[in-house]
Amino acid sequence: MSLFNEPGLLSFAIDFANGKLTEEEYIKNRTGNPPWTEARELRIKNHMLFIQYLGRLSPKNRRKAISASQNITQADLMTLIPCGDSTASALIANGTHKVGLEILARYALINRITFSTAKSPAASYEYNLNLFDMFDDLGIDYIVKGSLNEALQAMESHWCVKGCVIRQFGVNDIHLRIERKLNFTIVDILKHQKWSFDAVALELSKQPGYWGYFEYPSVYHNEHFMVFVGGIDKETTTKFTDSQVIGKVRLFDLSSMFGGK
Repeated sequence: MSLFNEPGLLSFAIDFANGKLTEEEYIKNRTGNPPWTEARELRIKNHMLFIQYLGRLSPKNRRKAISASQNITQADLMTLIPCGDSTASALIANGTHKVGLEILARYALINRITFSTAKSPAASYEYNLNLFDMFDDLGIDYIVKGSLNEALQAMESHWCVKGCVIRQFGVNDIHLRIERKLNFTIVDILKHQKWSFDAVALELSKQPGYWGYFEYPSVYHNEHFMVFVGGIDKETTTKFTDSQVIGKVRLFDLSSMFGGK
């Protein structure tokens, strides 16, 4: 039984990932099929093969696959970057509009990937924080604060994604991806370590409402993001998280780290 309405999509993606098809052959075989639905299915069913699959795609097709695997649409990108329809189409559809470096940098942050993954023909299999250097070089605003509470206060109330650096005296910087959506807040620690997880967890435990956390696999080898999700209560936050993530994750109560129930 096919996993899709159109037969063969996943098998084409697997054959391409394993080098049995060229990119030209793969794209030709999937012409007329739903837009990259197999990318999400492959990411859910075989994460390591999905990484290999991305590495063989050209930058534009790679962006199509990454966004499709996360259900991010052209309309979403127009809101989050923000940009016009022709630019969003050039990022993940069939538009021919030239995409600037600033747009690619914002796209990379939204999709939890590096700048080189968004732009370079040769995909890197290692995650890094060079995107923040790109922000500096391109003059892109991102949040720099002394505490996470200050950073959260600096976020807009509408749907948005921001890069953030928490800079505290005598402590290494903590790099974050912060998203506000539908009255929920999502905080990713990028290149997390135990000390940065503990620091962010402690700060978020002081925030109102319910906070949960989970470990989320990236599209890079041996790299996971620690993700915190905050909302009004556990039930609605769990439902929201389930609707946003790829596959299944277990949401742990942040309060349990600090003696809560």
